[in-house]
Amino acid sequence: MFGSLIRKCKRWQEHSLISEDQVQAILAFEKQRKAGKLVRDLTNVAIFAIFLGVVSLVAANWVAIPDDLKLIGHFILNLLVVWFLLRIDQQQHPVRRDSCLLLLFGLFLTFIALIGQTYQLHGDLHTTLLFWLAICTPFIWYFGSSYMVAVPWLAVAVVALYLNIGHYLDKNEDRLVLIGSLISFYLPMALILVSRLPVLKTYRPGFIEAFYRLGIYLPAIFANIALHFFYEGPRALDQQTVLLALMALGLFVIFAVFHPRAKVSGNSPELWYYLLVSGLVMMLPFVLPELESGELSALLFVLYWMFIAWLGARIHAASLTDWAIRLVILRLFIVYLEVFGSLLQTGVGLIASGIILLVVLRYLNRIVAVGRKLVNYEIG
Repeated sequence: MFGSLIRKCKRWQEHSLISEDQVQAILAFEKQRKAGKLVRDLTNVAIFAIFLGVVSLVAANWVAIPDDLKLIGHFILNLLVVWFLLRIDQQQHPVRRDSCLLLLFGLFLTFIALIGQTYQLHGDLHTTLLFWLAICTPFIWYFGSSYMVAVPWLAVAVVALYLNIGHYLDKNEDRLVLIGSLISFYLPMALILVSRLPVLKTYRPGFIEAFYRLGIYLPAIFANIALHFFYEGPRALDQQTVLLALMALGLFVIFAVFHPRAKVSGNSPELWYYLLVSGLVMMLPFVLPELESGELSALLFVLYWMFIAWLGARIHAASLTDWAIRLVILRLFIVYLEVFGSLLQTGVGLIASGIILLVVLRYLNRIVAVGRKLVNYEIG
């Protein structure tokens, strides 16, 4: 590693990018920074070995350990992590504190699982997640400050929300679709608006990116789930009119609140287009409840992701454009498999499919480059 740095410095010096004094300063800095690194690394290896040994001993004798001792030991472990969390200074060691908080987040779940195993509670997953969130949320919001902490908490909260909706509305399928669709429609907007709250910016600035990113990712996920409804039969609901009216109200909210000319910080034409189009795609299966068409689902998928590629071109997000085009290519190949499904049962069909897939993979980068031009990616 150090030899590689010396070679790079010499090469930079030969091209007059840095002087001899700068080379010596860089090498001296790196030498001082790496001083004692071997001892620290070996110390970490020793601590990790001790930790693995303790875990192995506990695992080997797990059945023989009394249940009360398991619970008490786990409870003490949680208290120790809380004690460390209280002692770590947030300003001087933010990464350590967030790592300790994530460890506590996971330990609370294992403690709940241990209680359930010990007393044979047979709890459902939706109840477990709610209980986990109820315990962890005060710790996350009091001690947490970074994106790294907010992401797992938000992910668990969203999963718990949908699992509980599915559990409590399982006996009424129409109401389940109604409530689930409306929450999917409004949740991304709510997350983006929460990320703009001044109180969040003041006290938890690290959480802003987590709320905003999830609010940006969810419309694409929900829109693609909605497109799969076209594979099913009639989708007419008892409250069809109510659902469409509330979705239309949501589109009006998007139009008004996220409009680029609205005096709201963070609005942009691309965000506005994205939320409006994703909302319309989520509405389509309920606007056309009698239509069942896999071909239409595939066509709308391709058009939607070409739209995403176009948005990526507008905001100069090369990776977004490339991945959107790759998804379009993958979907077109899946269409081929769906159309020639009966042929694929023969050896000739399998050989042809394999050859087509190899050709697509071989020229994938060229196809993506053509796709960039189609969405006007190469902006002069």
